[in-house]
Amino acid sequence: MMETIQFPKVAETNVLFGGFLGTKHVAPQYKALVNPDTNNVYGITKKSYQLIKHEHALEMVVDSVKQVPEYGHPIFHTPNFYCDGARMKTQVSFPEVETEFLPGDKLQPQLEIYNSYDGAWKFEIIFSAMRLICTNGLRGRKQESCIIKKHTKSLNTFYIQESLKKGLEDFSEQNKIWSSWVDQQIELSKAQRYISNMTFNKTETKELIKQTEVSSGLNIKDTVAYVNLWLFYNIITQYLTHNIKSENRRRFLYQKLIETF
Repeated sequence: MMETIQFPKVAETNVLFGGFLGTKHVAPQYKALVNPDTNNVYGITKKSYQLIKHEHALEMVVDSVKQVPEYGHPIFHTPNFYCDGARMKTQVSFPEVETEFLPGDKLQPQLEIYNSYDGAWKFEIIFSAMRLICTNGLRGRKQESCIIKKHTKSLNTFYIQESLKKGLEDFSEQNKIWSSWVDQQIELSKAQRYISNMTFNKTETKELIKQTEVSSGLNIKDTVAYVNLWLFYNIITQYLTHNIKSENRRRFLYQKLIETF
């Protein structure tokens, strides 16, 4: 897989600033991360910043997952690159760890991997889940980042392996929490508080209210009579997964989801 991916190139170079009569000086505390083929500047960092290339970040995850047999045979998805290659996001799914949450309603654990050259994202591995009936990305309190690292030399594959094992344990615990939501009816006033706490803007709120949950055909307006907490949660995750186009905005709202639920 790695051989077929065209990773954006990156190199470190000096940061120059103008002096008297047009002379140039090197900024001693900073360096620039650039694409050597296009001269595009990804970002300016301190000299102490340890570059983690996108391909190396992914290699660490691939190597680590292979050392955790409890995951079975994972599927490594092709990375997405943003901002001219400055940011990367990819996923790993685990079909052999699939659980049937309810009859016909299956969940599958997954990893989301983030990395960046412009400082917007740290190297981060988030242990999340996928609801297969509607391909919703799910997050819960037991599934916060299993790894989040500044670009330093302290990161290694053993640390990632241990974090993945813990993530699998947390996935099982999170399933129990979600199971309890099936029997919890949610009143409209409480649903409105949840939406308010997530800080959706006006346009997002209008779109969310119209959102029909795929498995049940219900929407938030049906909350008082029919919708339990599990379905309400999935109305929101369905909207975040399929309607929010900005990756930064989606990441922010998923963090609010964790804090709210």
